[in-house]
Amino acid sequence: MKIESGKYVALQYELTGYDENPADTEDIEKTSPERPFGFIFGMGTVLPDFEKNLEGLATGEKFDFTLTPAQSYGEYRDDLLFHLDKKMFCDKAGKFLSQYVKEGEQVTLNTQDGQTVQATVDEITDTEVVCDFNHPLAGMTLHFRGEVADVREPNEEDKKAYMRESCGECEGGCHCKGDNCDGDCDCDNKDKKGDGHHCCCKNK
Repeated sequence: MKIESGKYVALQYELTGYDENPADTEDIEKTSPERPFGFIFGMGTVLPDFEKNLEGLATGEKFDFTLTPAQSYGEYRDDLLFHLDKKMFCDKAGKFLSQYVKEGEQVTLNTQDGQTVQATVDEITDTEVVCDFNHPLAGMTLHFRGEVADVREPNEEDKKAYMRESCGECEGGCHCKGDNCDGDCDCDNKDKKGDGHHCCCKNK
């Protein structure tokens, strides 16, 4: 079976990349036999140019390709670095959530129109949290090298995983808003609901 729209694909790969100088290439990610990277092809959950380089391959076939910033996560933009009031990251009692908001870690924030966005905490001062809304791999040229581990029809668990990954508006009227869930949503960490953890829909 070959990779085409609607098929479940599992990959084993190594990802490396660099900002400007190829001599500064760094290791970014490596899958393992126990945890391959899996997704449903053609559903918009991965980069379009990533899929273009895989389409038509079959189980056991190898791949080796490079994506420029324009083909992946774009160039790094200084205007996506925001200085936010530290009070935005405090609990109802006014205590800063230091256990969740840490330099170098990602946080989930809500835009004014209710969308959830990911940002990396660049710096924490006495009054501000500097958040970088660039993708962590923005500005990098990415090199993927690996092998197709499996191609098959997606099962119910694959479809549920896809729904969780694409969570926003979900079946049943569930809408997820970062640390606050409207409707029948569950948090990824139920014991920490409402403490800034990402909420997502659980298909039952």
